[in-house]
Amino acid sequence: MEQDLRSTALVFTRTRAVAGLALLVAPATSARSWLGSGAAGPAPRALARMMGARDVVLGVGSLSAIKEGSHGPEWLGMAAVADAVDAAVCLFSPRLGWARASSEWWPRSLPGLG
Repeated sequence: MEQDLRSTALVFTRTRAVAGLALLVAPATSARSWLGSGAAGPAPRALARMMGARDVVLGVGSLSAIKEGSHGPEWLGMAAVADAVDAAVCLFSPRLGWARASSEWWPRSLPGLG
């Protein structure tokens, strides 16, 4: 059972790091699924890159902590808090249209649930 949890955590951390890298390298393309056509502007691209950098750090930090067997739960907890804040901001930003669009992409964005 513990090995299954570890494997699942490793999938999540790797996915987070890769998603962050995608936001850094191609912010407009990567952010289009949640920002729509507005993702191509300079401000959304800059914010997507910032979020990408954060996700690379959280993903690689979590991955390292899990593999070393120390502080893995703490890193995963910090990543969960960041995700919760992201979700709250999106849900309470009606002009983004995220609440409506989330029913389309949210299930596909979580590994193992789609």
